[in-house]
Amino acid sequence: MDLRLRLLLISGMALLILGAWTLPEWWAFVNPTSPISQGLPGLEIEARARFDALAPAEQQAYFAIFEGDEDFEIDPQPDWALALVRSRFFGEDIADEQATEPFEPPSGSTLIATGTWLGADEVRQVEGEVSIYRLSDGSRILRFDEEFTSSRAPDIHIIFTRNPDPLDERGVGVDYIDIGSLRANVGAQTYTVPESVDFSRYPVMALYSVEFEQVLGTLTIQ
Repeated sequence: MDLRLRLLLISGMALLILGAWTLPEWWAFVNPTSPISQGLPGLEIEARARFDALAPAEQQAYFAIFEGDEDFEIDPQPDWALALVRSRFFGEDIADEQATEPFEPPSGSTLIATGTWLGADEVRQVEGEVSIYRLSDGSRILRFDEEFTSSRAPDIHIIFTRNPDPLDERGVGVDYIDIGSLRANVGAQTYTVPESVDFSRYPVMALYSVEFEQVLGTLTIQ
């Protein structure tokens, strides 16, 4: 094989590799009607390519949030849908600093309640279990187990609400108790439950985006 042919082959392979690597950057321009080009309105080109690779059920779930649903009287939430997609593609999972430390219920404490997280839909997923302990001094702590994981999303807080099935700001309403920001979206973590939380009045926990007034998942205290 002469030198010229070798150079042509090497150049061709380099162009193929470069084209595949930069696919999200040029595909939408030469194929304006493709799913990658259309994607979820408002997404950046790189995010469109990743969005197109999702399973159809997941894409539809994002579109449902973006467009709303008149039949179920769900208002369109385009900013929330875009925030979820961007957090998923470009965010990072965060673990609590004390997640790897062994946990033993404090001496004299009593397990008073448990619960299992449920995600809101196909793309807003929350998994894991929660245990609530009453300490010897009467205070209470909330423990997320090691299997806890939630979808990435901005400005997530842990709240207690009276609504058994909250979905958004209307479901959560104004009568809820915010115990603070979620420190990590994966792994074990512990929080203090304020005295103001009466489980008989606020029997449901939710992971709630205060910025977008939307729910990631819920848990019924039992």
